[in-house]
Amino acid sequence: MSPIPSVWVHPRITTSCYCSGTGLRNADSSTVTVTFNGTAGVVKYAGAQGTFVGLDQVNVVIPQNAGLHGDVVVALTAAGLAANPVHLTFE
Repeated sequence: MSPIPSVWVHPRITTSCYCSGTGLRNADSSTVTVTFNGTAGVVKYAGAQGTFVGLDQVNVVIPQNAGLHGDVVVALTAAGLAANPVHLTFE
């Protein structure tokens, strides 16, 4: 497995994360949540990706005040169903 590039979060710059998958478009967007080590991000969009048929996308602002550093678990849920968690490295 090749290493994943690290994510840099600056306290005065908005950093976003774009997640893709399938099965999100049928969930009410108000039920979509994304957390970073348990701290909620701000979901800006959840629905159809727009270019590729069947692909869905979630756009989320990474919380600046969460003190994220090192290995961070990103957890996404939609309509109460959890996706597989992802590990990202933050600097």
